[in-house]
Amino acid sequence: MRAPPETGASVFPEEDLRDELVTSGEPLIMKLADLLDRFDVKPSDRAAVAEIEEWFEELGMAAEPTLLETEGRKRKLTLYMREWGPPANGASPEPVAVERPSDEGSGLAAQLAAETGMPLAAAADVIGQFDPGSDFVAGLRERASEAAPEPAVEPADSVAEPAPAAESEDAEQPARPRRRRTLLVASWVMFAAGGLLLLEAGITVVWQEPFSAFYSARAQGRLEDKLERLEDSERARENAEKRRLLAAEKRAERPGKRRISRKRKSEARLTSLADSFSRRVGEGKPLGEISIPKIGMKQVMVQGTKPTTLRQGPGHYTGTTLPGQDGTVGIAGHRSTYSAPFKKLNELKKGDEVFVKLPYGLFTYRIEGTKIISPDNIGAFRRAGYNRLMMTACHPIFSDRQRIIAFGRLEKIEPRGAAVL
Repeated sequence: MRAPPETGASVFPEEDLRDELVTSGEPLIMKLADLLDRFDVKPSDRAAVAEIEEWFEELGMAAEPTLLETEGRKRKLTLYMREWGPPANGASPEPVAVERPSDEGSGLAAQLAAETGMPLAAAADVIGQFDPGSDFVAGLRERASEAAPEPAVEPADSVAEPAPAAESEDAEQPARPRRRRTLLVASWVMFAAGGLLLLEAGITVVWQEPFSAFYSARAQGRLEDKLERLEDSERARENAEKRRLLAAEKRAERPGKRRISRKRKSEARLTSLADSFSRRVGEGKPLGEISIPKIGMKQVMVQGTKPTTLRQGPGHYTGTTLPGQDGTVGIAGHRSTYSAPFKKLNELKKGDEVFVKLPYGLFTYRIEGTKIISPDNIGAFRRAGYNRLMMTACHPIFSDRQRIIAFGRLEKIEPRGAAVL
């Protein structure tokens, strides 16, 4: 397996692999473990492996055998572009002419890459999302033309003047001035590098880190589609769920037993649906939506808090309850990268609302406050005697020394789907 490039690598491993395929014009033969290492995914995480195959399909790539069919970490597979067709008996197919971007397209991508620091391939993808006549592309075109150097034209009759002969005194001068010039140049380089780092930090604070934000935006788009399909499948299950719940309620109301109040029925339904839902949703899969109007945040949240999972959006701590179950609901999110959903968590004040929408209910929490804790303070998630929400993120921004927690109390539940009596 060829090692990934050390410089200019994309934050999307699948795009790096595509670029390697296009550049070489032949398939890549690699071990399953080596391929999955690029994505920080284990072969046992079938859901994450299936997600990688979806990304490959979006980029016109395929693996033979497929990632899910490949058994064992040392088993080899062949990665190729779909337009080449599957390799026959592992042989390399004839390279196919790949459509290259136009000169202008390359120039615009180079301009955007220079302005943002993103890889050239990612810049080309971003530009491809805009209409050629849009203000965004027009502005890039104008800045690219301004940045283009004027062609140097040598006069036909010009004659290069001979360099002046070195004077004997120069040879006798000590090397100190040269060292001073070297140090001066080095100082300017270090100053410029420091300025670039400060600029990068400023961009990250104001606009979020550009590479990971683009990655997360793509992931959120996929999650929205999956959440829509999840809602459809939950609606398809609704009648069966209602029949199951009604049967359980009838058994609980047998003659001689105390009649169950409507409120208790609703609570029992929500708990049963939450229990069932939590068993069906695996790591990295969409759960529902979380929105915080005060800080302008609304995203699809996912199950789990693995690093690869949190790149997609806010993640539910699997060791905590889901809304509808009694206890503490824990949700984690990034503050400076991957769209930074919890960047402004510190701005939440007492009384601010947080909405968590799941297939079986819309849950409204009212913020009670925020606090800073150490990363190993697991006691923060202990039961509080009431149903609450705990949202956590690293603190301060750009550091994982501490954690910031915003906590709120469950205030209102609007049943949805099978939870509606």
